Amino acid sequence: RGTSFLGTVYSASDDLLKSLDGELCEGGSEWKKKATITVPPIIVLYSTLRIKFDLKQAGGSGTALGIIYKNGEAAGVEKSTDLATYVKMSQDIVGFSADDTIELWVKNAGGGSSACIQNYRVYGLGVLIDGGEAPDWS
Repeated sequence: RGTSFLGTVYSASDDLLKSLDGELCEGGSEWKKKATITVPPIIVLYSTLRIKFDLKQAGGSGTALGIIYKNGEAAGVEKSTDLATYVKMSQDIVGFSADDTIELWVKNAGGGSSACIQNYRVYGLGVLIDGGEAPDWS
């Protein structure tokens, strides 16, 4: 007899679930957590979500770096730009479940500039399992 789950499982898509769109900047050369989105309850293990954010280097020289963490541990690939205009970054990350935190960490490498982010967004397409209900991402 198999295990039965109630809830929702997500696959990566371009269907917006949650967004934090304001601009946040970090001038330091150490990684700093700048934004967090929490996965709502009733998400089944191993959901895949698409994480997107815009990244730029602001003022002076240097390189802006950003990376996605899950529950305080690196989960994504380090993204970087030395452009002073926003560059869209995107990656699909596997293994999210209820109450996980999806964190965006940034830093500036070199120069007296800042790393800036905006439009931090989580995307996915949910499928209800065994009569589960759709979670509230608000």
